[in-house]
Amino acid sequence: METITLDLGWTNLVVEKYEADELTIYLQDKKTSYITQDISVIRQAKISHDKPIEGVVECLVWADEDNEDYTDKFVIYKYAEVDNE
Repeated sequence: METITLDLGWTNLVVEKYEADELTIYLQDKKTSYITQDISVIRQAKISHDKPIEGVVECLVWADEDNEDYTDKFVIYKYAEVDNE
């Protein structure tokens, strides 16, 4: 697992790569290392647990501090390549 930690002064912002196709972003208490709030999961979109959708990424966002479920889901499609010649 790869981890990047940014010290924001009052807390840490952590980005973790759990699998080859998933990043998790959250706030972490500096003293206890306890996760205080999930922010986002960015991952390859999948039809089912083991069937990825090529060229599609989804971003789940936790924007409500009182809710453990994600509040928004964004689906991002790869730009279509255009031959300019």
